[in-house]
Amino acid sequence: MDHSGEFAGRPTKVRQAPRLSESGCGLDAKGRPNRQVMLSSGRHGTLAQIAIPLLRHYFVLTFPHGEPGDAEETELFHQALHAGRALSLIHAGKPDAFLLIHSGHATRRVMGWHLHVVVLQHRWEKAWLYLMLGGKNVLQALSLRRDPG
Repeated sequence: MDHSGEFAGRPTKVRQAPRLSESGCGLDAKGRPNRQVMLSSGRHGTLAQIAIPLLRHYFVLTFPHGEPGDAEETELFHQALHAGRALSLIHAGKPDAFLLIHSGHATRRVMGWHLHVVVLQHRWEKAWLYLMLGGKNVLQALSLRRDPG
């Protein structure tokens, strides 16, 4: 299905986002991801939407099997990129209105490999996201916030 739109003052057609099931990520009946992502190794990751104040389209791809191998990690990044594009097209009307956040093992707050996929419809959402992340890290650095575990 096509949608009319406008780019640089000229009319355009925007193709409707593919269902994430085409990429192996899947969407439920309400268009929300919450599904296993199968990897060629036979193991899987899980893409799920999580609740974050003022950010309606915040998703996390997790790997519940400890640290992924190099090939698995590459596949997980590819799946997150594909999911980000599809979710962005669905929620923001364009395939490039998202960001990915990944912390390496040494800088993680939470145990376990995970990658954040955040669709941003407005500039203030990006500012809010970075304000929350910065504030949380300042509190942790000053030992005013402790994380579980």
